[in-house]
Amino acid sequence: VGAALLGRSFQRLVQEDPGFQPARVLTVNVDLPASYSDFKKIADFYDQLLTSLRAQPGVADAGLANFLPLDAGWRLPFVIDGRPQPAPEDAPLAQHQSVDEDYFKVIGVPLVNGRFFEPHDNVNAPGAVIINEALARREWPNQDPIGQRITTVVRYIGPMGAVLMPPTTRYEVVGVVR
Repeated sequence: VGAALLGRSFQRLVQEDPGFQPARVLTVNVDLPASYSDFKKIADFYDQLLTSLRAQPGVADAGLANFLPLDAGWRLPFVIDGRPQPAPEDAPLAQHQSVDEDYFKVIGVPLVNGRFFEPHDNVNAPGAVIINEALARREWPNQDPIGQRITTVVRYIGPMGAVLMPPTTRYEVVGVVR
């Protein structure tokens, strides 16, 4: 009976929509050696890697992220502008992923509101963040989160944290994905 229930649960699980399209997606884990300690060097490496990957026959596109979907990532606190500052232990948490501007398109995550990241979303521009529908429902029920601002301790953004933002950067919600 236990095996049958486990089998049925697994069958239901694989029929669930994960929110992305895993078919025809190849993932590779890249761990850089300690000699890649400066952000410029890291960013240059990943820029060259993406350029090289995109030039390969059969590669439609490539993107970068520090965690894959369904991986356990960093759960970090944030504060929503215009709301009272919570005590540190009461601050809302959200899983943080650093991704490049093509990541969501590459893995087929649908945009449900706003926009995806663009090349100008970098250290020289105001911080930009894309949230998922679950966070939007939790923190902005019956509201449009686009244009809302959050402040967080996250300083490393972009592929593999290649961009260092100033401490406690304010991020504008620019998009909502499934």
